[in-house]
Amino acid sequence: MSESYEQTHLYRIRHSLAHIMAQAVMERFPEAHIAIGPPIEDGFYYDIEFPQPITDEDIEAIESRMRKIVSGNHAFTTREVTPDEAPPDLRQTALQAGTHQ
Repeated sequence: MSESYEQTHLYRIRHSLAHIMAQAVMERFPEAHIAIGPPIEDGFYYDIEFPQPITDEDIEAIESRMRKIVSGNHAFTTREVTPDEAPPDLRQTALQAGTHQ
């Protein structure tokens, strides 16, 4: 049986990078609203509502911060939780995205 994309190492890397990007964005734009951002077959993305239009300088700063976060060699772990166990901000994000089960 072949593994699904969600079970691959590449998927886990992209999933982790999506979280790193979200962290970098929130550090630069604490008032930004981040929605769901999944890894996809050719990368990853986040739907983000910024408080103002972003510039090329912002993109470069976000990328630079992502590289700095990655260079920290942080451990990434996965843990499944029930909706009641999830932090309130994660529950709210899931509700807004329609993924709460």
